Amino acid sequence: MIMDLPNRYEFQGQTLSGGMGDVHICRDSNLDRSVAIKIIQDEIYADRILDEVRAFKRVSSKHVVEIYDIIQTDDEVAIIEEYLPGDELRPPSDGLVKEQFLRTAYQIASGLCEIHASGLIHRDIKPFNMKFDDEGVLKIFDFGLARQFGVDSSTRGFRGTPGFAAPELYQDETFDFTPAIDVYAFGVTCLYFALGYLPDEIIHPRVRQTTLTPFRDLAVDLLPNDLLQLLDRTLEFFPSSRPSIFEVHELIERHLLFNKHRALLILNGESHFLGEDRPNVTVTAGNKGKIAIRYDGLYFKVRRFEGVIMINNSYVEEGMIMPGACVMSFGPPDTKGRVHVTFDISHPGVVL
Repeated sequence: MIMDLPNRYEFQGQTLSGGMGDVHICRDSNLDRSVAIKIIQDEIYADRILDEVRAFKRVSSKHVVEIYDIIQTDDEVAIIEEYLPGDELRPPSDGLVKEQFLRTAYQIASGLCEIHASGLIHRDIKPFNMKFDDEGVLKIFDFGLARQFGVDSSTRGFRGTPGFAAPELYQDETFDFTPAIDVYAFGVTCLYFALGYLPDEIIHPRVRQTTLTPFRDLAVDLLPNDLLQLLDRTLEFFPSSRPSIFEVHELIERHLLFNKHRALLILNGESHFLGEDRPNVTVTAGNKGKIAIRYDGLYFKVRRFEGVIMINNSYVEEGMIMPGACVMSFGPPDTKGRVHVTFDISHPGVVL
């Protein structure tokens, strides 16, 4: 039987096994909704878990399970969470499709971005700690191993899930927890989703530096090369070599919105539009200079230019990616007659 809880929580007869405690499905009669109640009976970890769960209540993300309440007695802690009725994250049974992979990876990365932005590390990212809600939105849960940046962040010894745990967790020395632990687990989770299993070189602990390129070996024709390279970097041996989850999220989002961006350039009152249907534009500001910009489906880039041109007070370079909103200034600084041109990029949203 579950601990003595307020009468508003009506046990529905379903109990699930969870890390560090069982999870009981109840009905909140006051708010007429199902909730998952996780009971922590481990006195050794109860206080720390309570601190970390309280910290996770600061996270506001549609891709992180919502924590409604915490109830504490002398020897038990109950965490009242959003109930997710859907399945755990599983590889697609009918084969991997690019769009499906991108949307799934995007949702995981979105949740992790919010977690890391709140100064937290999840520490146990894996497919079995993610579920879909009743609207099909993927959410991360189970914060039992979470840590805050810089708070008791040094440790020695392993805790986590073999295969999904970063190499530094296996080392016989003291190290600092960093968000790179979650980035590594994110990469392994994406690989598991793509393959349906984990290769031997991932399952076995990496006790020395090795280079793995499973994504480039796996899906050369499935995903864009720049994304494959970035995903392989999430599996780097050294934490400092891995990208941030924000960098990963940004590139996945770019590919989900491929050819959906639009840009507007205004010179002398004349509007120039760029997008999928018009990827190139060249404008001339009298004798002050000329610039050609190209949209490649991901970014708006400077293709070539003539004269002295500055973008937001930085000198232009060929191949330069145009900022989301900027002013281009034609002509040397501190000279009369400089021409200023506005350049604005639309920001379409990913629709799940």
